[in-house]
Amino acid sequence: MYDFGLGHHWLNPQGTFKVFCKANKGLCLAVRDGALVLAAPDPTDEHQHWFKDIRFSLRIKDTEGKPVFSLVNKATGLAVQHSLGLYNRVRLVKFNPEDFDESVLWTESSHLGRDFSHIRMMHNINLGLHALPGDEEGGGRVQDGTTIVIMEWDESDNQSWKILSWKDEDNTILGGLEAEPTCRIYCKAYKGFSVTVRNGIVCLAPTNFNDKFQQWIEDKRPGNMIKDMEGYPAFTVINRATGDAIEASLGKGNPTIRSLRSSSKIKTSEDRTSSSLRKASGPLIMFLTHEITKSITFTFMYMHVSII
Repeated sequence: MYDFGLGHHWLNPQGTFKVFCKANKGLCLAVRDGALVLAAPDPTDEHQHWFKDIRFSLRIKDTEGKPVFSLVNKATGLAVQHSLGLYNRVRLVKFNPEDFDESVLWTESSHLGRDFSHIRMMHNINLGLHALPGDEEGGGRVQDGTTIVIMEWDESDNQSWKILSWKDEDNTILGGLEAEPTCRIYCKAYKGFSVTVRNGIVCLAPTNFNDKFQQWIEDKRPGNMIKDMEGYPAFTVINRATGDAIEASLGKGNPTIRSLRSSSKIKTSEDRTSSSLRKASGPLIMFLTHEITKSITFTFMYMHVSII
């Protein structure tokens, strides 16, 4: 078993994952005889368990702004590596956490915990993982033993992947945070209003304690790893009704939105901003240069509500 990193706070903060393809959801990505293949799922087989290394995700993005990650096999310590070219097998290389190796960095075109999407090379997002169908004798299907190659994106099921935790309880929209208390977020300038989600946009609405769209979960786990410039721990705010987190806007003065459910077909920040402005029906939440003004002073107040 691969020992390094089992307690490493960057390598496996959420345990191990399974990776499977839309072309055959009954198979999982595995290491077999030193090669990357699809295999019949077996939770006890650590060759099918993957760590997701996110150490560089805060600093390195692809051309669409998606953070990089590496997939490291638990049983072997091998990382999924870019192939030597189109139609060539994806390689495996010994993972060394002390080295920076761009050839093991990948990005996802959308949130792979929710949607099937493309796992692509960091430097060329048009090239990504492809489950190579068998020959005619094998029925031309994706099956046990199918090899993984690099091909251009063609929107086929063979290139559509999903990454889920091996723990089913972590695969809900709240990612295992269902039992956490919820809070209300309100602004000093509008104390009778609370932060909510409408049509995928973060805005303010008249406070309604029974409205789950106004109930937020404060996930403090990132604070163990990430601090701001003043040393304050980072946290994530997740909507109880949708499971979406508040994400920084595309720039100062733009509405805050979350990309977990956004379409990968959105091309520009201008398109995304204009559509957000048309849909939202309450005061929008924006990021501004910090000033001591009551309009940007927010308060978290925990609700006494039962978690169902």
